[in-house]
Amino acid sequence: MGKFDQAAKAFFKDPQVYADVFNLAYYHGEPIVSGKDIIELDPSEAGKQRDLLRKVKIAGSGQQIISGLELQCYHDDTMPYRSSHYDIRRYEKQLRNMSKNDQITYDEKDKHKILCTKTEPVLTMVLSLCHEKWKGTVSLKDMTDLKDENLIRAFPDYKMHLLDPHTMEDELIEKCRTELKYILLLVKYRNNVKKFKELTNKMKGVKLSREALEVIDKVVGVRVNKKKEEVTCNMYEAQEMWLEEEKAKLRKQHEKEIAKERKAKEKAQKEMKEAKEAKENALKQTKEVKEKAKQEKDYSLVQTLYQLVTDHVLSKSEAIRRSGMSSYKFMKIVRQMNPGV
Repeated sequence: MGKFDQAAKAFFKDPQVYADVFNLAYYHGEPIVSGKDIIELDPSEAGKQRDLLRKVKIAGSGQQIISGLELQCYHDDTMPYRSSHYDIRRYEKQLRNMSKNDQITYDEKDKHKILCTKTEPVLTMVLSLCHEKWKGTVSLKDMTDLKDENLIRAFPDYKMHLLDPHTMEDELIEKCRTELKYILLLVKYRNNVKKFKELTNKMKGVKLSREALEVIDKVVGVRVNKKKEEVTCNMYEAQEMWLEEEKAKLRKQHEKEIAKERKAKEKAQKEMKEAKEAKENALKQTKEVKEKAKQEKDYSLVQTLYQLVTDHVLSKSEAIRRSGMSSYKFMKIVRQMNPGV
């Protein structure tokens, strides 16, 4: 991402390019704002670094706003939080400055803290330069597991302003007055072989700035000729690029399937082992129960026969014979029941 950030920021810091993005975001591409209406601001926000931060003057209305631009080359579900966090930090900075300059007063009688000067509105744009349609969340609500309808209606949601070339009409992109339109179109049609071929053929001979070529190289992944200052990707190169990407996707999918099969096999083996151990334990318990039952039966029989011997009803040898045990086993049980014998 380091090379992407460096290349993207170098291109989008151009006031005319920034104006193009701003007009796409808020004025359907109409040239309401131009480069001369853009003033650069420090992008750092309380230890956090925005990609770009500008003050924008709206021609005609006289409105001034603080505008942020975040450039995304990957899908990020935390983006709504990041965007809102940057905006809140900028409002905090404004309020601190206003407090220092006595622009916030307190009316003791009305119990009212008063803003003597209104804050400048803060709006952040998020431009997705991902190779596919944006998959991330677009609002704080999307980041939560909120299900209750009443709470959903009450939730103070924040929706980020997402610009995604994959969902833009070509007519809208064509309204850009800078090289931005080529970058957006290349991003949009990067995975469409037919459209990409038409676009690169159309771009033959178009001279582009080094900054634009760097973005096309690092973001779109298309080979460029920096000496001739043009996109030189032909159809063979494009197909090779897509083929390599498809191979990588297939390899990744294959690895996932192998890992899944291995996990299933390990689970089955574990279950078989547990079932075998359970069966062995059950057999062991059954054997122990049978042995205990037999032992209790033997003890009861010996106790009865020995009592008859004691009462001189049976002889010792007759009692042993009737028990079906050996003399040693019979007498052993007798001694266990009668230690003094």
